[in-house]
Amino acid sequence: MTRADVRIATVYLRTPLDRSQIHAMDRLRWLRISEGLADLGFSVDMIVDAPAPLGAPRPTLRQVSPDTVDWSRYHVVKTLYPTGFRTLAETGGDRHPFIIGRVGAVVGPTDDTPGVYFFGEERRAIWEVHQAVRTRARYVTLVTDAARRLWQAQFGLDPPVLLVPTGVDRVIPPLGRDPFPAAPPRRAVYVGNLYTRHQRELNLHWQARLNALGARLLRRGVRLHFVGPGRTDRLDPDAVTVVGPIAHEAVWDYLHFADVGIVLARGAVQIDDASKLYYYLRAGLPAVTEAPVPNNHLVTESGAGLVAPCGDDDVMAEMIEAAARRRWDRRAAQAYILAHHTWEHRVQVYERVLAAELGV
Repeated sequence: MTRADVRIATVYLRTPLDRSQIHAMDRLRWLRISEGLADLGFSVDMIVDAPAPLGAPRPTLRQVSPDTVDWSRYHVVKTLYPTGFRTLAETGGDRHPFIIGRVGAVVGPTDDTPGVYFFGEERRAIWEVHQAVRTRARYVTLVTDAARRLWQAQFGLDPPVLLVPTGVDRVIPPLGRDPFPAAPPRRAVYVGNLYTRHQRELNLHWQARLNALGARLLRRGVRLHFVGPGRTDRLDPDAVTVVGPIAHEAVWDYLHFADVGIVLARGAVQIDDASKLYYYLRAGLPAVTEAPVPNNHLVTESGAGLVAPCGDDDVMAEMIEAAARRRWDRRAAQAYILAHHTWEHRVQVYERVLAAELGV
């Protein structure tokens, strides 16, 4: 059997999807891993209703409607997040013998698990999917060692865990126009999703933090800009400029022309990585991040940023100002990310598993 003979289905959203909706991080991960497996020579079907190709066309990548899918045709089925596993179950594929389940955020059986910021019915629904994945998947994919420790503390060592952190594109749009106003001279950005329907507690926490930091930075000659989707009803326009959601390609100009990027921890304990940190460094943007963020090693290894203590807005504002005024080796940060953290690196984890399991 060759790689071209190996058929892989990747499953996430059942609802109709078009190219304008693909750039949220959860959907982008789905697309990039699917593309990466196809580029390695596997025959990959994204199980989705889409009117046109979601990415660049590839001879070994197709899109197949969930209403017509035949799960018995696939050697491997890879699901993403609880939604992906639910889609698989709803379409009769959850008894497939080779499922790789990308879990997403690991939760616990109660609302008081440290580092978990899903609560009530939202957490219970995720927990139910965790239990199904534990019994039916051959492998579970997680993003950090902290997530692996929590998962294995609750479910044991079977099925085995694959660590596949967030990645970033090798090729990004070229430098465009400066999107910032002329003054003040220093620009700090927080690029991400503040959430709209989910995790309201976390949404309120982040809005309060951005207001506190923005007010302190303003006194230091630094303007804070929020770029991305999410509920911003509590953001103070005097402290934070709300750019809001913009096209994926346009985000890169904010990263190229900013002086510093900000990463906020979810709380005193954080389990998942901060995907924005990969994006900041891919653009060569130094970052100030908080100590609980699991992938802070990117800052220290790239030499592009500072790590602040958690929750201390005075110290963090001081560090953000210092980072915004300092000259950094942006090209070195970019080279570091390209050498270690692109989506091509992430898909290699699956390549090794398929080689061991299927001999290809």
